[in-house]
Parts: sequence; C-alpha cells; structure tokens
Amino acid sequence: MLICFNGVDGSGKSFQAQRLMERLDQAGYPAVQVWNGGKSSVTRYIIMVGKRVLGAPQRRELGKKAPPQTVARYNAYLGSMQRMFRRRWLRTLWLHISLLEHALEIWVATLPHLMRGRVVISDRYLYDTVVNIAVLSGLPADELPALLRATRFYPVPRPQRWFFLDVSPEEAFRRKDDIADLAFLERRVPLYRQLAGEYGLVTLDAAADPDTISELIWSQVEPLLPRSASAVV
Repeated sequence: MLICFNGVDGSGKSFQAQRLMERLDQAGYPAVQVWNGGKSSVTRYIIMVGKRVLGAPQRRELGKKAPPQTVARYNAYLGSMQRMFRRRWLRTLWLHISLLEHALEIWVATLPHLMRGRVVISDRYLYDTVVNIAVLSGLPADELPALLRATRFYPVPRPQRWFFLDVSPEEAFRRKDDIADLAFLERRVPLYRQLAGEYGLVTLDAAADPDTISELIWSQVEPLLPRSASAVV
C-alpha cells in the first residue's frame, strides 16, 4: 500500500507521516516512511550554475532572520526565472527532465518496499515537481492542469490514500523558520489546492489539533488494511 502526503512547507506532512508509520508499526503492519520530494540528482549542476549566474542567495542565507537585501535577491532571482520560463518550449523541456528525474527517484525509493509487502508512507510525490515548475513559471492555479497532464508519461505507483494538508500561507509561515518570505508560500498554496481538486485528494485542515488530524488519517487508512497484520508479514 502507498500512502502520500502533500502540502506546503509547514503544513505538518512529515509529522503526520511519522505518526502514521508509528501507529502502523504498533498495529503490526510493516511500514516505512520515504521522502519523495524530487532530488536534483541529474540537474543539480545546471541549477547550481543557474543560481550563481542569477545571483540567488544560498539556502543557508534564507529564513525569517534573513536581512531585507537577501529577501530582495531571492525575489529578483525568482523574477528572472519566471521571465525565462515564459518561453513555453523551455518550460516544457525542464518539466519533462524534472519529471523523469523525480519518477526515477520514486521507483528507486518506493517500489522495492512495495514489492516486499510494506506500507510505504511518502512525504511528497511526483506532483510536487509540477507545482515547483508552475511557481518558477509564475503560472496561476487554473493553468496547473495543463502541466499535470505531462505526468501521464511517467508511470508511478498510484497512492491508495492521498492526503492534502491544507493550511493558510500565514499559518505555515508562522510555523517555519527557514522560509524568508511569505510570498514563497502564497505562490504555492493555491497550486496545491488546485492539485487536490484535480486528483481528489483527502483534504484535511492542517490548522486543526494534530491529534484530531492523526485520527482522521487513521480512519481513512485502517479500512484498507488486511484484517490481520500477519497477512502482510
């Protein structure tokens, strides 16, 4: 079984994924948590050069304590990227390279566990790549479905349960210390909401009590489990 969590940084994905894994383990079901956020294994050198040329700040420089000039450099970098990705051919090329890279990561990180009969709990999934490309391109949420159609060329396991932890940009920003600018989240929240609507994700209010969220998640997962944990061991 594959269970996925999606949402912006600060929505509580990793926390709830860890809780679910612990609960499955306690119930006797073999479970593993993986991060499928999309590692730039192939494109990282291109990204590094691009960031250096465009004057992007280093990740370690970003955060709530980042000085205004660092935030301005980040926003200028993002503006430059958006101007580049307005070229449809470039956006499409980068999207397919990134999706192939991400799909390979999922196949390597997820398929072996599924083949061994484990429950795989995935923090993020293939569609995060599409959201990132939409942000880099400055596309509005209503144009996301056109990008999502590209994922059909990259078959990955379909989640049996797929959760979207919905939270406002302001609440997510309050929770995170490594995000320099509220706009980072404001660009992403509408895109994730569009994604959730397109694929029918189970939407949960991430601002609710964490224990309540955990119980709601368990109520969705438990009916899918074999009646006896020994059936999957």
